[in-house]
Amino acid sequence: MNDINHANLPFPPDAADQADKPAAGAYLGNAIRIRGARQNNLKNLSLDLPTGELLVVTGVSGSGKSSLVFDTLYAEGQRRYVETFSPYARQFLDRMDKPQVDAIEGIPPAIAIDQTNPVRTSRSTVGTMTELNDHVKLLFARAARLWCRGCGKPVRATRPPASATRSARAPPRPATRA
Repeated sequence: MNDINHANLPFPPDAADQADKPAAGAYLGNAIRIRGARQNNLKNLSLDLPTGELLVVTGVSGSGKSSLVFDTLYAEGQRRYVETFSPYARQFLDRMDKPQVDAIEGIPPAIAIDQTNPVRTSRSTVGTMTELNDHVKLLFARAARLWCRGCGKPVRATRPPASATRSARAPPRPATRA
């Protein structure tokens, strides 16, 4: 048994599930658990995907990337999301078929961006189409640390009195010509 604390797992381990145990760290937080996916060319696929992280799905042509991401994960996330609407609101939305899968647990609501770009400009990206660029800019602005280009030290916020005192103590700068 590995050193994961099984008391805090969202999915308790059982003897039948030991053969397809997730990688260490897959349960550190929430995870999407897929069991027995058979959509299109997926052959009884079972896996655990950590949430709260950027995941990239790669593989050769025909390996089931789109079947997993669009036809299984997105379809089930969107289907469950639409189920939360009132029957009146649901009548105006397209119904999505339930994917061919034994179980999907822990899936959040989902959005998907088609692989083809309907806007044919060089400045159109996934970020601009979904308006995620604005959120990413805010994230970087808030999470970033500012460094002084001159001395390489981190820049710290100061209050006006402290700034005035520091300026008064600083040696005078030589005059520059305009």
